[in-house]
Amino acid sequence: MNRHEQQAVLLLAVILLGVYLFLSYGRTPEQDSSATAFSTRGLKYVQVMGKVRSPGLYTFYLQPSVKEVIERAGGLRQNPLPSPALLSRKVPTGTKLLVTPKPDGTNEVKIVPMTNPERLLLGIPMPLNTATEQDLELIPGIGPELARRIIIFREQNGPYKDIADLMNIKGIGGKKLKEIAPYVTVEN
Repeated sequence: MNRHEQQAVLLLAVILLGVYLFLSYGRTPEQDSSATAFSTRGLKYVQVMGKVRSPGLYTFYLQPSVKEVIERAGGLRQNPLPSPALLSRKVPTGTKLLVTPKPDGTNEVKIVPMTNPERLLLGIPMPLNTATEQDLELIPGIGPELARRIIIFREQNGPYKDIADLMNIKGIGGKKLKEIAPYVTVEN
């Protein structure tokens, strides 16, 4: 390699190192913490159980239909579904699709919600209006006493309509709300 080629290779190495360092260290700690905690935001998760060829947890970029979920799970093991209209029904993220045989020779499909701990593991916010004290304690920054206050406030004032309603609880200010908001939702 002549001197001109060596300089070109060295320049390319410096540029690649710069790009690597920028991508690796160019984020602030605030950006890193939120990106790490919920880097899966936007993905749709559905757990498939029962009479399919490959039961398991599946991810989708868009909200899938029952047909798309069953196809991703390798199809039905046996028996058709009772209603073709069921195949087009949308399956929300954070749910389980249960396929079980019926006495008439068809399969029944039930769509049930995942548990709140399962949702948190996948980065799916838990519904604040159905969470238990034990569920809330799984959220970073919420201990037993604060979880109890969140439940008491809900019991006394009705369902939460907005995450900001948490600011009415002793111990939750703007900083704490920002810390726990990614983990909860007022939607079911």
